[in-house]
Amino acid sequence: MKLTKEIKDKIDDVAKTFAKGNTTIVSVGLGQKVSAGKVTGDSAIVIGVTEKKPIEELSSDEMIPSEVTVGDTVIKIDIIQQSPVQLFSCTTCGGWNGSNSGQFTNRQFTRPLRGGITMASGNNYPSVGTLGTFVQDIASGAIVALTNNHVTIENATYTSGRNLVAITVENDYDPINRIYQATEAAGGYTQPVNEVGISVRYAPIYLASSGFVNQVDAAIYSVNWTDIENVNNPSTGEYASWVPIGLESVVYNQNPPFATTAELDDIFNSNPQIWSSGRTSGARGKGVCGFLKVNAGSVNLPNVGTSLGPVGYNDIIAVIRPSDDDNTSQQPGCFNPGLQGDSGSAVYSEFNGVKKLIGLLFAGNCIIGSMPVADQGNACCSGTPGVNSCSTVFYVCRIDKIAEQLGIQWWDAAAVNQYTVKTNTMEYITEPGGSSFRTQICDGKTYYQAGLTNTLNNSCTP
Repeated sequence: MKLTKEIKDKIDDVAKTFAKGNTTIVSVGLGQKVSAGKVTGDSAIVIGVTEKKPIEELSSDEMIPSEVTVGDTVIKIDIIQQSPVQLFSCTTCGGWNGSNSGQFTNRQFTRPLRGGITMASGNNYPSVGTLGTFVQDIASGAIVALTNNHVTIENATYTSGRNLVAITVENDYDPINRIYQATEAAGGYTQPVNEVGISVRYAPIYLASSGFVNQVDAAIYSVNWTDIENVNNPSTGEYASWVPIGLESVVYNQNPPFATTAELDDIFNSNPQIWSSGRTSGARGKGVCGFLKVNAGSVNLPNVGTSLGPVGYNDIIAVIRPSDDDNTSQQPGCFNPGLQGDSGSAVYSEFNGVKKLIGLLFAGNCIIGSMPVADQGNACCSGTPGVNSCSTVFYVCRIDKIAEQLGIQWWDAAAVNQYTVKTNTMEYITEPGGSSFRTQICDGKTYYQAGLTNTLNNSCTP
């Protein structure tokens, strides 16, 4: 079934209508109907709930119709059981096979910097996540690193949604939000020698209580030119920074361009192969660690739990490992498509023979029925975070939305006259109160929201 704008609108309508009175709903999207834990191949609007009850035990607020109509098309509704959606950064998480597993490659000091390695920020430590990839800031032309905002930012909400009476000052200005990359076991995330840059900007998010939904969980930070490599030389084992750790045999010809909006709109139908490399799970994808595939397109996540409160997202891509009866879907140590700590991982697909970046992994959950029988009682599938909190689904925010909201574009690593951010030239302005605007124009320059401050008074004077 083709994912049209009308179906996207219906997905959002279903989520808004039924999530209000039914807080057990965690996801709504166009996917494949599941029967007895197996994908049937039939398209349906799939609604994930934390508890699937017998119909006689449902209240009127919890009742969901068995089908909906979009134009002349009748679409079945499939209810599945899922654990709550969790953001995939972490404070105490190892690797799926323990600290000495193969994925340890992603969790050590790495220079030049590479996509897929562990990282943390001063303002958000001890939370750790993954450096996704490298992109170009459109306004300045500087090369910057891309990851999730919840990996680097202490409070990424719009200031309009914060309590301005009892102000808690949380920003990226003072103290400067410094970014670190080091071997985790060495405890190097507070050592100046391991600093690789500072936060440049993030895409602010709305809390669910605002009535608005989000589409992006992303941030960029500066890097030093001496810490990155733009030339790829596999014959000598010297890889460019845009080659993700563990995906050297997959992503090697060029820095993958951004997938187009048309390709991302059609990704549920085209169902391309998926690759990713993350701090906890290591490299995943065909020929690397089993298979991954798109499970649903334009997913609405109405109740993502965060430390700041529930947050809603829409137009999200869901990725899943294939069913257990596909013997190519797993290899030892490749149990799930994503784990906590993989937040910020760049996710790649192939379109007409070209590897492209489709977005950033930022969250995930677990479909009980899709777990191997032996693991269906595993506590990591209950929604309780832990060392090995697992998932069979991870969620990706789209690169076209990220590019629009962060003001970034693909990095042409072969271009001449390349440079990185001169951090001493970064400018900040202030305005009183809070704001629901992502950007502010001042003297012809675009400034991005960076939080609250009580140490700076530099109002815009157009």
